[in-house]
Amino acid sequence: MKPIEIKGTKIGDGMPKICVPIVGETKEEILTQAKQVKNSCADLVEWRVDWYNECLDVKKITEVLASLREELAQYPIIFTFRTKAEGGEKEICYEDYAKLLRDMAHTKAMD
Repeated sequence: MKPIEIKGTKIGDGMPKICVPIVGETKEEILTQAKQVKNSCADLVEWRVDWYNECLDVKKITEVLASLREELAQYPIIFTFRTKAEGGEKEICYEDYAKLLRDMAHTKAMD
């Protein structure tokens, strides 16, 4: 496997990386957790958007993601929506799931 580098973090090379999940239900909880990441030994962040109360509203997700980007500028951010079947917090039909992922990929706001 060829390593990839995102924001100075080499994934697939050297020591294993520490990924910290952010699982807040509100924007405030999410940003509070983001501030705590800066005091940790995290190498990257996974935003588990399935925990967010507005997880199907692309506009609100994009706003939170912009705030996360500002707060965690130096960290790669992984955007994840785990379905109930995958152990996630919310049920979502395939069409809505695919649309959400497509819409978010088009924003180019996550790594």
